[in-house]
Amino acid sequence: MTSQDEKREREDDRMRRTEELRQWVERRGRGAMTILQKRTGLTFAAVSRLVKGKAAPSPRSAVLLEKATDGDVSAARMLGLSADEAA
Repeated sequence: MTSQDEKREREDDRMRRTEELRQWVERRGRGAMTILQKRTGLTFAAVSRLVKGKAAPSPRSAVLLEKATDGDVSAARMLGLSADEAA
């Protein structure tokens, strides 16, 4: 596997793990990322990168996002720790 293939695989993995977060933001529409920023204390840029799948969440940010979404977004899934992610 080339380094380009590995990079693409990592990007695909991040996108898959943050899909639930993206859907949460889409359902809430305008202002949803600002709500997450305020509820988590993360910067708007950090929230944006996570929602777009450009960055992988740290364990801390995953837990903060799960709490900020009242459990609608799973920290375990974002971190690849849930049973359905292992398949």
